[in-house]
Amino acid sequence: MHRRFLLGVTGLGILAALMITCLLLWPRASVAQRSPEPAAAEPSTFASYDELAGYLREQTALAERLDGLYSFYGPLRAMDAAGGAVGAAGQDMAAPSAKAPAPDHSATNVQVAGVDEADIVKTDGKYLYVLTHDRIVILAAYPAEGARVLSRVEFPGMPREAFIAHDRLAVFGQESETGEFLLLVYDVTDRARPVLERTVRTPGQYVTSRLIGDWSYVVLNEPVFRAMDGAEKPALPRLDVDGAERVVPPSRIHYFDVPDRAYQYTVVLAVNVRDKSRDVTEKTFLTGVSQNVFASPDHIYLTAPKPPDLVPYAERFFDELRPVLPPELRAKVDALRRSGAGIATKLDRAETMVDEYLNRLDAPGAAALEAKLREAYRKWQEEAAPEIARQRGMTVIHKLGVDGAAVTYLGRGEVPGRVLNQFSMDEYRGCFRIATTSDGFSFTGPWVTRNNVYVLDKDMRTVGRLEGLAAGERIYAARFMGERCYLVTFRQVDPLFVIDLQDPANPRALGELKIPGYSNYLHPYDENHLLGIGKEIAEGREAGLKIALFDVRDPAHPKETAKYVIEGADADSPALRDHKTLLFSREKHLLAIPVSTYPPYRIMAPEARIWPPPPIRGWQGAYVFHVGTDGIKLKGKVQHFTDPRPDYAPTPDTEIKRCLYIEDVLYTVSDLMVKMNRLDDLGEVNRVELP
Repeated sequence: MHRRFLLGVTGLGILAALMITCLLLWPRASVAQRSPEPAAAEPSTFASYDELAGYLREQTALAERLDGLYSFYGPLRAMDAAGGAVGAAGQDMAAPSAKAPAPDHSATNVQVAGVDEADIVKTDGKYLYVLTHDRIVILAAYPAEGARVLSRVEFPGMPREAFIAHDRLAVFGQESETGEFLLLVYDVTDRARPVLERTVRTPGQYVTSRLIGDWSYVVLNEPVFRAMDGAEKPALPRLDVDGAERVVPPSRIHYFDVPDRAYQYTVVLAVNVRDKSRDVTEKTFLTGVSQNVFASPDHIYLTAPKPPDLVPYAERFFDELRPVLPPELRAKVDALRRSGAGIATKLDRAETMVDEYLNRLDAPGAAALEAKLREAYRKWQEEAAPEIARQRGMTVIHKLGVDGAAVTYLGRGEVPGRVLNQFSMDEYRGCFRIATTSDGFSFTGPWVTRNNVYVLDKDMRTVGRLEGLAAGERIYAARFMGERCYLVTFRQVDPLFVIDLQDPANPRALGELKIPGYSNYLHPYDENHLLGIGKEIAEGREAGLKIALFDVRDPAHPKETAKYVIEGADADSPALRDHKTLLFSREKHLLAIPVSTYPPYRIMAPEARIWPPPPIRGWQGAYVFHVGTDGIKLKGKVQHFTDPRPDYAPTPDTEIKRCLYIEDVLYTVSDLMVKMNRLDDLGEVNRVELP
């Protein structure tokens, strides 16, 4: 009986997955393989649509054979770092002039000074611009006593984020019918009658954006394959600006020597939001999904996991296999390896050769040869698997230069480990700094997590490293401040590491503080203090939401000098995950964050048998603190939902999403309301309904 030769999870079956993955990760066949490019070289582009389509067609077909690949990589994988028409409300001659000096006001909490980040609420000190549901609401906000809605702009889909740049409002979102990315720029010189000035749309999905001067740099992920003529075909990136459509040619689509398996176009748009006469430009890369983005006034850094270079390891497997093959079979495999066939073809033919040879042997002879093949694979795996796993745990960083309409590729670097978020990256005096969590060797068991800080020069070469911090833990928060880096790792206690980066070539840990709990977000208070927002831990369990103040004047002995705990394991705040929800002013000694306390729904509780289930009462609002070096004190709370009836509960529409101030008034914003309270005693001044 014919017996197909398969080694299950070990043997040529695994080699199939490996070799196929090699093809996915390296340009082959229709695109000739190239040696690594110099750091500052522009990545390669495609000569024609046929070349692009052939490359993608080959990789997609091979991807269908990747069943079982993840089970192979399972024990080796690196740890995952745990959208119109304008409706005017009528011109109000009493509205404050847009040309008069703006009163003192807060801005979006951003990472880098001079690099604005889009948000769902923006203010210029006189007006509020609020994205809620499918509209943009513009309010006269100052003075608070006369606050009112001036206009509502219907967005043809879901608006995601916005910028305000002088008298221009740029809104990013996704169109409801097509799902396409949509950027609408309005002239809001007359806030009561916004005028649509520019429309940009692409088939992509919005990732993030930054505003540097008058230029917005927008990062999009656009699908490579789209339905055309009744079939899924590779499509070229498309950009529509004010009804004029243009297609990005293959000669402007850059790809890398080690591309990602999940093919997408990463598109960076440069849009001047104040001058509609300036053309919208783009830079397009064939990559995977963008992971994290960091931006400085001059550069944008895109990160992504690095796929391993498996080609040499596949060749080494053949080297291990060759000595155990009988002479007849060895000669055939050698000839196959010298042929010009692709790796997939070689794989198929090699399997067939071995299968046919085994079928000619008697049972004992076949068993003996299979045992030798398994041993050859085991030896190869012992050598190759750790190296493959180490490569899979790398992060690739692409550096782009931004200068007005120009977006230029400047180079690529890579470091071990995975990046938590944008705050794990920084640029300082020409160097790029990055903190990662990686897997490391352990004598006593599986690989353990370790934490690292790397410094790369302007050419993206690693010039300094500090590795191996807090074995068995991972980064929960990171913040770079000048010549220092602060890291919070966590497993059972909260180590706050103080790292000196004064010498880029020699990063070193100066000190650490171990306390129960952890911080998810670190925020500078001044050069000697920083705030941490995270969770309190008691008896090994989360016991509340914690705001802490750390004194780092003595970097060798950092101290927690104050803390405030909102008790309850269910206490939560979006500030743990989204830095834009935090309002902080050192001059006003002000800290405000949205907070919720929703008790967990208990399946076995009596109310669980009631249908429909009763609303979870809970509590949601904003906590407002007085923060100084002398401590953290609760000033009070602000709620938008205050219905006392037992059958009513807060809804997502009533949840406070942003806090800001103008002069001495605190503004809290939900989807249904803007509420104004005095900062000194939190007495209510006014409220404006948004719908």
